[in-house]
Amino acid sequence: MGSSDEHGERATDDVGGVLMIRFVPILPTKAFNPFGFRNEIVKQVADRVDFIKQDFEATTATWDTRVVFQRTYNIAHDEISGGVHTSNQVYCWVVLGTKKDYPIVPRNAKLLRFQNQYQAKTSKFVIGSQSGGKFGLWAERLSVVHPGIEAREFHITIATRHKRHFVNSIRLAMNEGVRRSGHGL
Repeated sequence: MGSSDEHGERATDDVGGVLMIRFVPILPTKAFNPFGFRNEIVKQVADRVDFIKQDFEATTATWDTRVVFQRTYNIAHDEISGGVHTSNQVYCWVVLGTKKDYPIVPRNAKLLRFQNQYQAKTSKFVIGSQSGGKFGLWAERLSVVHPGIEAREFHITIATRHKRHFVNSIRLAMNEGVRRSGHGL
């Protein structure tokens, strides 16, 4: 059996001979490039934000109301972040929900006129949109009590879906940034 000294640099074999193990450091071929490293991370953040935006757009694909989603990025000295947002009020009502049982009265008319049935185009925690909307007989009322909108909470589902992918993307970007700077293995 072989043995080694306390540094692990020398070992002896069964025959009594000495086997020398030499450690040679692998030195980078060039200086570390922090900008190249950072650019790899920025590219991955941008790609992931594009995928997240596609998921948000899928939640409104069948809507009559046009919802515009915008990508945002923050590239500061020590932070790189990205996100997707909209200022569409209807989308906010659907995602966050509304209070229950609130009155609706006509503003510029004597009566409210509406179709008396409705099928939601979205479901809670589901990324996507299906056919649906208002249908049925037309009704006229002086006022109605709206039952409220159940919060769909798409943002929670989308965040959960992309969290693991985002972590893996950043890990790959860091490895690529290190490799491109001449410091990878």
